[in-house]
Amino acid sequence: MAKEKSKKKSTPAGKKPGAKSSAPVSVYAGINVLQGTPSPDPYPVAPGVAIPFKNNDATDYYIQLYVGNTTPIVDVLLPKASTGVLRLMADPRAALGTACTYALTPTSEVKGGITGGGPHTIVISDTVGKTANSAKAAVSGR
Repeated sequence: MAKEKSKKKSTPAGKKPGAKSSAPVSVYAGINVLQGTPSPDPYPVAPGVAIPFKNNDATDYYIQLYVGNTTPIVDVLLPKASTGVLRLMADPRAALGTACTYALTPTSEVKGGITGGGPHTIVISDTVGKTANSAKAAVSGR
């Protein structure tokens, strides 16, 4: 009877078994909320692409979406840090330069007005992956 060979995990060349990886930690590619402040602001997004929000705080927030800086047209719940990830979607037909204003308001506060944690901006842009300054320029150029 032939013995089965034991399967060993291979180690990449030049790396010692059990050594820790020196790969960089990935940065969350989306809107991060920390101490009630979203970043980056404005947030550039291409048409039809997800807009991820990550809440790092111990409180739930309303994301109040506005068109024209008047009355919120949609409120979305962004749960606290334990489950705090939410994805919105940019309309695939949105024209470059189109912007959506939003406020970030703790659910413990009375909703009302863009003064509660805003205004912040999501802009449909071809500057995705570039700096926040590029997105600010896209917003000011509309």
